[in-house]
Amino acid sequence: SEGPTRTLSQNALMRKLIFAAIFLMSSAVCAQTKSELVDQTWSLVRENFYDPHLHGIPWTALQNDAQRALEGIEDKEAAVRVINGFLAQLRTSHTRLYCDQDPQYFELLDVFAYSHLAEDIKARFDGSLPCYEGIGVTLEGDLVLDVVPGGPADLAALAPGDEILGVSHNPDGPYQPIHPIRSFLGKSGQDMFVRVKSGLVIAPRRITPRTIQPRTNFLQSIDDSAELVVRDGQQLGYVRVYSYAGEVFQERLLQVLEGPLAKAEGLVLDIRGGWGGAQPQYLEYFQPLPELTLLPRDDDTIVLKPERWNRPVVLLVDERTKSGKEVFAHGFKKQNLGLVLGSTTAGAVTGGRLFLIPGGYALYLAVMDIRVDGQRLEGVGVTPDTTVVEPKLPTAEPSVKETAFTRLLELLQSGRATPSR
Repeated sequence: SEGPTRTLSQNALMRKLIFAAIFLMSSAVCAQTKSELVDQTWSLVRENFYDPHLHGIPWTALQNDAQRALEGIEDKEAAVRVINGFLAQLRTSHTRLYCDQDPQYFELLDVFAYSHLAEDIKARFDGSLPCYEGIGVTLEGDLVLDVVPGGPADLAALAPGDEILGVSHNPDGPYQPIHPIRSFLGKSGQDMFVRVKSGLVIAPRRITPRTIQPRTNFLQSIDDSAELVVRDGQQLGYVRVYSYAGEVFQERLLQVLEGPLAKAEGLVLDIRGGWGGAQPQYLEYFQPLPELTLLPRDDDTIVLKPERWNRPVVLLVDERTKSGKEVFAHGFKKQNLGLVLGSTTAGAVTGGRLFLIPGGYALYLAVMDIRVDGQRLEGVGVTPDTTVVEPKLPTAEPSVKETAFTRLLELLQSGRATPSR
């Protein structure tokens, strides 16, 4: 509807943005059949999608098509794939159906499990927070897309680009196709083996699944990712924020920066992949402030250092950096706080709302369009200052992380805190 433009305070705006994770709704309609699942999904989209015209999509006709496409399909994951194929026609982020055969279902519910409607989610887990048994990896089929720092997959030296050809209790097999949930159900703490193709090498690796509580796991991953390396006599810090979905992640990041990485002369801040949720005010910590030296009459010099980072930063982004992390990257680049390196971000910046559908389903739906400094990042993303992609195969080319260290060292050696553009 049309009306006067309103200017919201930052706090009010935060309450309205999806990356602040403030929207939650529990559906009261029971989806006991695949047909009812389609009807419920279509109804929720029709009543709540941010564009009441649904981008001109013939939604009712698609509902009939979806019903026909699901005839004879009983498998939950197969049904979700079919429905998501239709939802994709809306061409909007934060619009997808999840089921309890996908680790992201548990991760997404955990994002929303700390609001005033937390009990609606905990009821699905016998009153506890969402959790599942797994290895901390994002898969596309058998291809590794991402690895949570410090998780079982990371400890097994799995990396993006690897292929998991099978999983077994014995290094000699037999190996069964991997499933991110079913392969590890009831296997927490047990040694297993995955057959991995890494580059041109195929070999088994020992891996130990664990019970994963997403928020606890992602917080620990910040600690596990932190490292201090020396390049040409300079101490360089690195830390990855896999999930930024909650202020606790910013708090943990600051603890790491003021603890293990306090002696770092520069920082590589990695926000590639994972979950969004970063809020614009997090940028304040990286905005430079002057250091004050007080010279009183008694010559007892006092140095007042700002409680900010105040050192060079290289920010790593990629095509899976999304939502609030993109807002963070946009502000970081616009304010010239450091070098943004990697690949263009996902362009997934709308306001989402979570609908719980009985039967182990959850619909994440875009209910609000968003502008950042008047610009629509949805479908556009944030372009880095320097484009670098990971080598597809083991080669002499440095990884994105190593390239970031090189560029950070250049900033330090040039005496600049930020890149010249």
